[in-house]
Amino acid sequence: MRNICLLALLALNAVAPQLQAQDDDAELGRAQPPPEVPHSSILDDSDPVEPELPVIPVPPPKPPVVTRDLQEQPPAAPPPAPATAADAEKKESSRGFSLVEGRRRPGATFGFGATRPDNIGKYNHYEYLYGKERYSPYFYGGYYLFSYIFDIGIVGRVGYYHAEGHPLAERPTVPLKGDLTSERRDDNQKLGLTLIPTQISAELALAPFKTRWVVFRGWMGIERLYVQETIEPNLPSTVTSSSSSTYTSSGWNEGLATGVMASFSLTGLDARSDNSLRSLGVDRYYLSLFAENITTTRDKFGNFDRKQYGIAFSFEGLR
Repeated sequence: MRNICLLALLALNAVAPQLQAQDDDAELGRAQPPPEVPHSSILDDSDPVEPELPVIPVPPPKPPVVTRDLQEQPPAAPPPAPATAADAEKKESSRGFSLVEGRRRPGATFGFGATRPDNIGKYNHYEYLYGKERYSPYFYGGYYLFSYIFDIGIVGRVGYYHAEGHPLAERPTVPLKGDLTSERRDDNQKLGLTLIPTQISAELALAPFKTRWVVFRGWMGIERLYVQETIEPNLPSTVTSSSSSTYTSSGWNEGLATGVMASFSLTGLDARSDNSLRSLGVDRYYLSLFAENITTTRDKFGNFDRKQYGIAFSFEGLR
């Protein structure tokens, strides 16, 4: 009995430190170790299998919601209207006077119009035989080769003139110098005159403004004038028309031509016309007034010195 009591005391002394340590852990909040599984010959000697706990997915944190007052957007501005030729004209005209800076240079130029000669010949032969002068068509075209302050180019011109009158009753002594005053005309015969002037000249143009709303031109060149005169004789009525004949004389005269022109722009008056002409390569068009002086230098078929005045529509292609 004594021995049993001694063994019990020894067991208590051995267990007391462990109990004290468990109490201390409990006071400090430490986790208790799992209880040891007593060894048994029935269980397998391998390590014990811990039960698997279900994994609960944790959703990601939501971003903080930031609220702010939305400002009312102003209404969108309407799209700008397409620019017209008139607007471009006004924009260019606001740039003012300039001979060089920002000025577009002309390329091709051409025009057509009507002209009327005045004082044909050195004497009054034309008025006495043909009466008053008439209007005739007029065409020109050329190209400007150089542009800086002035535009310099080569221009060709051509015209057509026809008049009818009555010849002299008697053949005068040639060459006839002086006015026809006492000679008698034969009103029973017909006299016809055809003139075809062809010119090639050097032209100088000046446009003081960038918009080229006014252009001044001057030229000098040579003229080859085709002259043809026809006479239908007065034949008796018994003669058939197949037996009649017309007397014709023709040839070329030479002369010197000088002229001036003032062109006033019509571009911008009608946008539709401007766009149509630009599709054809015409950038500007003008109403032109001109005057020309022709002096005969080789009068093989008579003297045809003359002054002529006219009006034309002129066109330009710019570059």
